[in-house]
Amino acid sequence: MYNKKINVFVLIMFVFAVIACTKTEAYEPEPNNRILEFKITNLSDTVLFGAIDNIDNTITVYIPFYYGMSVIDPEIKLENGAVLKGEILPVSVKDTTHTYTVISSEGLSRTYKLVMLQKSDMAMNLFISTTNIYPESLLTIMGDFMSTSTETLEMFFVNKVTKDTSYIDLNKPVSIELNTTIRDLPHSYLLRTYLRVEMDSGQYDIHLTHLGRTEVVKDPLRIQYRPPTIASVWSPITVKPGGEIGFNPGSGRLLIDPRSVQMTLNGNTYDLTILPKSNRKMIYVQLPADVPAGNYTNVPFVFKFGEWNPVNANFSIIISAE
Repeated sequence: MYNKKINVFVLIMFVFAVIACTKTEAYEPEPNNRILEFKITNLSDTVLFGAIDNIDNTITVYIPFYYGMSVIDPEIKLENGAVLKGEILPVSVKDTTHTYTVISSEGLSRTYKLVMLQKSDMAMNLFISTTNIYPESLLTIMGDFMSTSTETLEMFFVNKVTKDTSYIDLNKPVSIELNTTIRDLPHSYLLRTYLRVEMDSGQYDIHLTHLGRTEVVKDPLRIQYRPPTIASVWSPITVKPGGEIGFNPGSGRLLIDPRSVQMTLNGNTYDLTILPKSNRKMIYVQLPADVPAGNYTNVPFVFKFGEWNPVNANFSIIISAE
């Protein structure tokens, strides 16, 4: 009995010793720099909420494609005492770099990355009315776009042989509109855009993304060249010996692969120098320094482009003396 009392006493003393040696640390509260609510308010009939992840610090917004949204206009609710760095402004749905920084009352910051996702299983059923086209031409693609917004439109062409990638000409208008003549699709639309003047000939697959949906047009596009022509010039061309002359292509044509330009004066043929600044929309040539001055009418020029037949044109020229 005596031994049992001793054992209990020793056990109690051990417990007190352990408690006495345990260091108690004060709990450090988390900074109040969190976003509590993120909602999209620029829809007339509904509100979209963002999913807030305070571990990875992301805000994910799922945008139904059928709304055809080009921007979101968010409202943000913060923890008490927190402030948001900067203004809350509308954000393009194409923006993949937007962030929000929240600063706590103690000055500690947290930065959230905004992630916008547009998903749909509905096919666009893309097709083109013609598979043969020329560089710089207007391209029309028909499909079930569900919206006339071009904000989320991305489009490029992949050459089936070389795998080179080309893009649409952003310097010219791109539009999506309702198709008023063909009703084969649930919601038939027409996308119109221009090909870049620099595109090479060949067959291309058209890759298109719109409102979160990505498809390749069923039939490949064949880009081909037409034989170059030179536009007429109705007024006399004035130039000095050794000077430059610029020539435009004929309507709907391009000046592809210029090889040589010759001019004949008084029975003498002169080889003109094609200048490096020439392009498919203008060919620049330099006259020799020894061409004779004078006023000439119906001067024969011969232009050679690639493997096409030579292009013959006549111009009136005034070659002024030095």
